[in-house]
Amino acid sequence: MSVEEQRLRLERHMVMNPSLKPQLAEAVREAYSFAVIRASKETGLEKNVLPKVCPWPFEQMMQEDFLPERETCQGE
Repeated sequence: MSVEEQRLRLERHMVMNPSLKPQLAEAVREAYSFAVIRASKETGLEKNVLPKVCPWPFEQMMQEDFLPERETCQGE
């Protein structure tokens, strides 16, 4: 599934389930933890070289033109 498709699905899911909004910060923290593990395995980078917490706000990650490699990590 592409990043674009995942964003669209998540956006739709949030619209259909507005009660999930208060849980969004925790969901991002959890997803980021799993993403760090996956990125470490896929790239061979040590986990400790990646930011410990997600450096991007949810709203920014949902922007159509956002891709992390185009942005500067706030944690670096």
